Amino acid sequence: MEFGGGLLVVLGLITPVASLFLVGDLLIAIMTVNLTRGFWNHDGGFEFPLALIGGLVALSLVGPGNFSLDRVIRLSLPEPATWLTIVIVVLLGVIAAAASGRTQTVDQPREPVR
Repeated sequence: MEFGGGLLVVLGLITPVASLFLVGDLLIAIMTVNLTRGFWNHDGGFEFPLALIGGLVALSLVGPGNFSLDRVIRLSLPEPATWLTIVIVVLLGVIAAAASGRTQTVDQPREPVR
């Protein structure tokens, strides 16, 4: 997910969708790994992922630049409705992942499946 979303953001293809999916991925990382370690990045905290989330949300709102594939193929999503729908879907996915119990922290390795 990270590689595909990052590649779409770099290429500027369906930028709002790719940016917000990466935000969801970072939220899961914060909840499962970084949250218990505090805020500061040097302690393994959520400072850096939070900064990335801020940049990705801004990118999803502003849109891609002039040298993006979205501009080349003239792809433009209906702004308020599409953005809000994607945000709701991403947040529901984050809530579902957090509630599923399948997430793990780095400090607690998963038991092998037998």
